[in-house]
Amino acid sequence: MPIACRPGATFEYVLVDDEQGPEAGRAVFVMRHMTVGDAKRYQEAVTRAENKREGEQLYEAVLAAVAAAVADWRNVTDPKTGKPIDYAPERLEDVLTMAEAWELYFRAINGPTTDELKKSRSQSPTSTDASAEPTDAPEAKSASKSPAP
Repeated sequence: MPIACRPGATFEYVLVDDEQGPEAGRAVFVMRHMTVGDAKRYQEAVTRAENKREGEQLYEAVLAAVAAAVADWRNVTDPKTGKPIDYAPERLEDVLTMAEAWELYFRAINGPTTDELKKSRSQSPTSTDASAEPTDAPEAKSASKSPAP
């Protein structure tokens, strides 16, 4: 069965800036595998917004793709309180910089590296929802308006 169709199939991704820090404190994003069709639709929405030079729609298109791909996170904390922030797609814009959102977007579109894929296969299955469920064609929706896949 294709990996994007396997219920619960995910991989973990650590932001480049977090890779050098202590493993216990690294933010980990648990990501679903996108189908080629989903990746194409999200890329088209981002490209349309870029071509029209519509910044707000561009941000929304990137966040919609990231929200569709991210199933959960670990070690994301409130900088003021130090308390963990529970994952919710609408919180992405409140915790990520635009550079980090782009980084997650490209990982979502391109899928895991060979090392990330090997690591995800060696881990026990997670309790996340089905990987890469069909999504609406993104018309630069905001992450908070996108249904969680």
